[in-house]
Amino acid sequence: MIESKTPLFYFDLLSRMAESIADELGLSLVAASKDEENLRAAFYVQFAGLPTTKADPKPDLVIEIATNLVSPAATELGNVRECWRFDGEQLKFYELQKGEYVEPGASLAFPFLQAEDLAAFLEQSKADSADTVLWRLRMLLQKHKPASD
Repeated sequence: MIESKTPLFYFDLLSRMAESIADELGLSLVAASKDEENLRAAFYVQFAGLPTTKADPKPDLVIEIATNLVSPAATELGNVRECWRFDGEQLKFYELQKGEYVEPGASLAFPFLQAEDLAAFLEQSKADSADTVLWRLRMLLQKHKPASD
């Protein structure tokens, strides 16, 4: 069980993890919104770097700290394609399919990544600083990064 850290700590750590993953993979990750009061952030991954329009696309990913891991309602998240939800003990990924959120095998934004992968780093944060955990995540990503052509 993960304990002793504040919800804001985990919110910040998960957001920084997403940024680190994108950075190590050479992907753009742009914050669409960040609400520290409600512990929810939205990011563009697929649409990052595209010019904004009057009708910006929905963000690709929402990260939130929640009081439970019940599958979110699609309208609750504005029909965003993917949600990472952490309740202080467990991390779950949700993917929007046919108007409902279901648990996928892997992240849509980062297809090689499963919730269990990041949950292990959240567990490490009980004993280590956020910076140490992020460094370990980056080292793991660098080991498994596909070779450049």
